[in-house]
Amino acid sequence: MQEKQTTIDGKTYALPQPFMVLATQNPIEQDGTYPLPQAQLDRFMGKILIDYPSEDEEQALLARIANSQDGLTPDMQLNVLEQVLTLQELQDMQTQVAQVRCDQQILNYIVAIVRATRKHYGLDAGAGPRATMGLLQAARAHALLQGRAFVIPDDVKNCAPMVLRHRLRLSAELAIEGRKDDELVQEILEKIDAPRQ
Repeated sequence: MQEKQTTIDGKTYALPQPFMVLATQNPIEQDGTYPLPQAQLDRFMGKILIDYPSEDEEQALLARIANSQDGLTPDMQLNVLEQVLTLQELQDMQTQVAQVRCDQQILNYIVAIVRATRKHYGLDAGAGPRATMGLLQAARAHALLQGRAFVIPDDVKNCAPMVLRHRLRLSAELAIEGRKDDELVQEILEKIDAPRQ
């Protein structure tokens, strides 16, 4: 993913820019699948958790399906998907994200958070330098979406679970106790002093 090229049958192909990989992971049925090695997981910038819908959302979904002719609502039919962004707009947004300011104090804060994962008592493996870079990029994007041209500590805190959760390997002891990656990320965030704004 990072090399911006792929090799198939000995022939190398340059990948178009921007190039992104989205993957899904079903936490329930994993028969016949193999977990990705930690080095491959590390190449994904983030892991987003999608929970079940709320009761109200589920009721609304069912009502839309019940009131349709074919059991599908227009937004569920793949042939009516609309493009929401041009390639140029996406590239412009990436340029804007790269221009979001990040003070040295925030950079130090990001490094401290990621390095703390490597020393945490409950982790067999912490996050590497890709997590540091990913957390910076995610925090910049978060700041831009909030209408700011600069990163604040809350941007980093909001993005840390998404960027770190798939990069951590819980110790067997904590896994048996049922602890979750996000709990440990939260512990780390609570222990590290955020820069004052």
